Amino acid sequence: MQSKYKDSRSFNGKTLVVLALSGIIPYLLMIYLVIYGKIDLNDTIMFFFALAIFCGLTGFVIIRRSADQLGYLSKKTGSIKAGKKDALIQINADQELNDIADHFNAILKELQNTDRKMKNQSLQLILYTEELSSSYKKLKEEKDLKKQLSKYVGKHLVDKLISSKRGILFKDERKEVTILFADIRSFTSITEKLPAEDVVEMLNLFFNAMVDIIFKNNGILDK
Repeated sequence: MQSKYKDSRSFNGKTLVVLALSGIIPYLLMIYLVIYGKIDLNDTIMFFFALAIFCGLTGFVIIRRSADQLGYLSKKTGSIKAGKKDALIQINADQELNDIADHFNAILKELQNTDRKMKNQSLQLILYTEELSSSYKKLKEEKDLKKQLSKYVGKHLVDKLISSKRGILFKDERKEVTILFADIRSFTSITEKLPAEDVVEMLNLFFNAMVDIIFKNNGILDK
């Protein structure tokens, strides 16, 4: 592939200029003066050294400027490495350095876009987590409420209570119902003779039998 860095704006072009100034032009001029010049040898040598020094200093200034630009570019890319991604590289230098800066700026823009997307996704993830936590809390509250109500109310009625809209539980409705009053005969005299543990066990047996029957018939337990 043919290189595009050949003009005087590129570092490669400046290198050729410096090479011509320091290594070719003084010698060619000296040869010309020796052959065609009408000045003596001492003057020719003095002129050659003066021209060589001038060309060398000119070449040094050109190379030094390119070196300073390279150092500036290195400093800016170093700041990107350190995590400073908010500023693009602004440089007016040799063509090669300008292209390197453009390439870094393109990468930096991609990093900024990726960082922006990651922040948005992180924020979205936080919102989803909060919504999930709220939903879980609501489900847990409903489950606890359902568990408490299930001790006194049938499952179908509990589900209806949980799913009903706030402030509107049931429509006014007239129905024929059956009310069952149940008691344990001689409960007071029996409990006076039994220890507390036996009384609790007896009540549990009684309620297990009664509650199952009531709930199977879609009933409600009052006490």
